[in-house]
Amino acid sequence: MVLLPPYSPELNPAEQIWNLLRRNYFANRVFDSLDAAAEQAEQGLDKSSMKSLSNWPWINASIHQFLNQDALLLTVTYNLHSRFNVTRLEIQYP
Repeated sequence: MVLLPPYSPELNPAEQIWNLLRRNYFANRVFDSLDAAAEQAEQGLDKSSMKSLSNWPWINASIHQFLNQDALLLTVTYNLHSRFNVTRLEIQYP
């Protein structure tokens, strides 16, 4: 577990999901239905987006140092809404 300072959402990758979605997928858009908005959110939650949000060097270095292992498995699971499938991203580092 990597402890983060209080009131620092910019250090938490999960908080960055909302910034990414607002900036790239919801800015200046009006949706006809909730389903249309949900589909747009699903497009924004692709594997490369999740990797870019969770692959920060300080996170990996902190976990690697804490575990003191040669291999690191970082699993990030997001479940935003029951309509979405759970997006699970596993990244292995040598």
